[in-house]
Amino acid sequence: SGPARVMGIDLRRSPSRARQRLGYMAQKFSLYGNLTVRQNLEFFGKMYSLSGAELARRCDEVLEFIGLKDRQKERIDTFSGGMKRRVNIGVGLLHKPMLVFMDEPTVGVDPQSRRSILDAVKGLNAQGMTGLYTTPTGTFRSILARPQVLVPLVLCLVLVVVFTSI
Repeated sequence: SGPARVMGIDLRRSPSRARQRLGYMAQKFSLYGNLTVRQNLEFFGKMYSLSGAELARRCDEVLEFIGLKDRQKERIDTFSGGMKRRVNIGVGLLHKPMLVFMDEPTVGVDPQSRRSILDAVKGLNAQGMTGLYTTPTGTFRSILARPQVLVPLVLCLVLVVVFTSI
């Protein structure tokens, strides 16, 4: 027990403010297959207290960022694994978090989707975000810009890279 802070914010006093600063992209999809890409983004955006014009603007920006603006009216259950990953990334970025946790965002996707996802991850630096990226391989090192910290977690067989815009 004791105080806990996320980026300087006391979790007991301001849990929602702390949550606004964090983004998460799970390895397992957290999307609704019977909804369209845009409907998924709107649903999760509302969970982060986005609404109205701000929600619409952020959905448009994320759709552009993940390269699926022209497919926004299609249902998720029609998408390939790589396209679902891109939407999953968009969900984690929708509220413009300062710190993004990405759990193996390229696992099980084809090479073209993998490249697209890693390009999107690199783009986070330009937006001033910091991210934690977990992967069981080291192949990302040649793709990510300036990895700042590389920590092997031997027991979990996972590598964690922290990338920053600094």
